[in-house]
Amino acid sequence: MKTKLMQLAILVLTLAFTLTLSRDAQSTSYLTAPALSSYDVTTSGFTVEAWVKVRSKPGFDPRIVMADNGCNCGIENWSLFVCHLSGGQCSSPGDVGFGFADNGVGYEIVSSVSIDDGQFHHVAATYDGNTMRIYIDGTLRASKPVGARQVNVGGGPIVIGNMTGFNNDFDGRIDEFRIWNVARSQTDIQNNMSVEISPSSSGLVAYWRLNGSYSDLTSSGNTLTPGGNVSFQTGQLGQAADIVNPDGSSVPALGTRGVLLWLGLAGLGAWLMNRRASRRRSDES
Repeated sequence: MKTKLMQLAILVLTLAFTLTLSRDAQSTSYLTAPALSSYDVTTSGFTVEAWVKVRSKPGFDPRIVMADNGCNCGIENWSLFVCHLSGGQCSSPGDVGFGFADNGVGYEIVSSVSIDDGQFHHVAATYDGNTMRIYIDGTLRASKPVGARQVNVGGGPIVIGNMTGFNNDFDGRIDEFRIWNVARSQTDIQNNMSVEISPSSSGLVAYWRLNGSYSDLTSSGNTLTPGGNVSFQTGQLGQAADIVNPDGSSVPALGTRGVLLWLGLAGLGAWLMNRRASRRRSDES
């Protein structure tokens, strides 16, 4: 009787785990495209910037954007994120972080200014070959020297509104998304953040205006592909991509899937131990 109950429990847990995987895949929303080598973080400089409006924070430190070399293993990637909770480098929920991994070693800075007030804020992160910086609405809010680093993401994916593993959802609107292969100065950022710029601007390697189109306006022509519930709504400049990931649509940290998998394995282990004990008693008799 016990064995049959254990087998039934394992079957139920396995089914629940499969359904959870299916639900998360269906509910997660994002924009994605291949990451080009021009998106690499190099000593020649790097900048990523966008207008961002946070509606909620369903993911664990929701990703505004992340680019990865394709292994999704933390070896080579960069990301811009919003702090979900206070703790660690995050002084308060809604702070903005910029981080990258160079050959598996992580470097990260976090602003001291929260942007989760339901308003649009301009967010820019730069690296000049030595120092990482974050600007919020054109004002420098964090900086950290990290030395010469090289982060190669070409050949992997870039995902806007999530992590490359699609498990750290951002919920809100993103407008005027730009990537540069130079470190933009504070003056550069301030002078150009509130206007649409020329797609042929020097150093501009990706430019998604998101005004009713997912097209990259630079010569790269790297068009984004939407997934889940993404639409065009009112933005800071024209329209913005509205990426809908309500609270609970993704599971942070261990999450539901991890808990169910753990329970399933624990149940399997208990069942095997029960089987072994039963055989031992049978042999002894």
